[in-house]
Amino acid sequence: MTDKKGAILVSWQPAPSNGRPITKYVVTIGGKSQDVTGTSVTVTGFPDDTAVSVKVHAVNEAGSGPDASATARTIGMPTITVTSSTSGYNQVSVTFTPNNRGGAAVCKVQITGAGSAQANCTTQPVTITVTKLWPNRTYAFTASVTSAAGAATAGGSKATLQVHATVLCGDTSYCGSGIFIYSTPNNGNPSDSLGHFVAGNQFTPICHIASDNVDAKPWGGRTSNQWLRLTYQGKTAYFPFAWVNTDGGNNVSLLPPC
Repeated sequence: MTDKKGAILVSWQPAPSNGRPITKYVVTIGGKSQDVTGTSVTVTGFPDDTAVSVKVHAVNEAGSGPDASATARTIGMPTITVTSSTSGYNQVSVTFTPNNRGGAAVCKVQITGAGSAQANCTTQPVTITVTKLWPNRTYAFTASVTSAAGAATAGGSKATLQVHATVLCGDTSYCGSGIFIYSTPNNGNPSDSLGHFVAGNQFTPICHIASDNVDAKPWGGRTSNQWLRLTYQGKTAYFPFAWVNTDGGNNVSLLPPC
């Protein structure tokens, strides 16, 4: 195998000298001969994915030895077939089958506007995972196989898992009428209220931000200074993380910072 486009790499074991030192090897590739003093040679200038006949014989004072023959093939343009994609809250994995067509190849997944990951590959199926993404989004991706002969690509898209927030309250005498939704991440001024959520209401948070500390522990919630941004009746709004359970184990860091 060679990493060069249109090239053939030929190597062989040293021939027995039979009492006289080997002075050279004669290598014939594609009908053209050249003298070589070592035990390998790379010859270029052939078309991609082409079978080339190879002959090698040793020479010493007694003359030429018998030919050793073989057939080599130049590397070809790689191919790719995407078979599946999966996702988590913060990652997308793409599974595809590459064909390096004889060349050393790198398989890669690039997320548009985000990160990428890569690995060496041959002809076996590979799964490449790109991390540090965000939930509640659909990401376009490009999978590729690249060698010295060129690159094959395939595109697609995958949505990360949704994070929903479900409003909780274990004491309806306190919060039965609902928990305020605010226009700012601050619960000090009821006039900032845009409305309210009652226990069991669900919304999709956009991001999180640290602000006023809220202690909802006595009523079945938690103590937290994190607030969740959302869109409420067409407006940007904030709701205390202390009053919700979120998908993914109440891990606010799954969401991007605001």
